[in-house]
Amino acid sequence: MSMDDFIPMIFFVTTPDNKTAVELANGIVQRKIAACTNIIHKITSIYWWEGKINTDSENLMIIKTSKKKSDDLIAFIKNNHPYKVPECIGIKITKGLQPYLQWIMDLTTER
Repeated sequence: MSMDDFIPMIFFVTTPDNKTAVELANGIVQRKIAACTNIIHKITSIYWWEGKINTDSENLMIIKTSKKKSDDLIAFIKNNHPYKVPECIGIKITKGLQPYLQWIMDLTTER
């Protein structure tokens, strides 16, 4: 295991509805792929898809995990999300309240 595995991350994933977001979040947290998932209801997404601009109501998942679990998270989203190409974007957390960041790491880097 490299030191890079011990980097906390946030992932953003959009879903078509709340039911999908809750199902994905439960699966992710139950498997300890992430320590926590927040769901923001009813965002508006405007994006290019298949040659045209679309405007849709979606939900946004904010998922807290570790670099070590990031590949597992991406695979889970790919295999369980209803979209053909779901949004799944990860960003390394470079600052935060240390006890909270440690909590994320403790739950997602079991040895």
